[in-house]
Amino acid sequence: FRDPSIPETLRSLFGRLQVPILKAALLDRGFFSDKKHAARRLLDHLAEAAVGAGSDQGYHQAFTTTAALVIDEVCRDFEIDMAVFASADAKLGKFIDSERRTTEEALTADVNAALSAEENEKDRAEVLGQIRDKLAGLSVPFDVRSFAETVWVDYVTSLVEKEGAGYDFAYYRDA
Repeated sequence: FRDPSIPETLRSLFGRLQVPILKAALLDRGFFSDKKHAARRLLDHLAEAAVGAGSDQGYHQAFTTTAALVIDEVCRDFEIDMAVFASADAKLGKFIDSERRTTEEALTADVNAALSAEENEKDRAEVLGQIRDKLAGLSVPFDVRSFAETVWVDYVTSLVEKEGAGYDFAYYRDA
């Protein structure tokens, strides 16, 4: 309830669990020693999922709705059966898994673009290194060297990308 990474609105929502959690701890001393206790798992998963809710309004709204339903269920149904916590945690888990999949799908395009850019930069660095090796020790006018290390490197790199990683650009390298 004091964690600053959890938005204030969610802390007050989680506060509604104080009585059921206290009751669970009094009924089952294992609450304090067993990290897999159903009530503790629910509380841990609520806290984990709440951390991301501060920066994304859409997620915040969806999480608040789900958390409120889960907390209402626990407050309404819990008397002595710890299975209420497990059931609520399973419902929360479905929401968390769904959000995780949505996030992974949204990131896939960005990750692939970053990997492609990294591969492109690797190819470009290799081409640039080979051209610089070829020009090393030669007295070449500045404009020619500049052309070779920019325009020519970009051209040969585009050939490598088009033809694939196994492309032999020795002809262009030796030119």
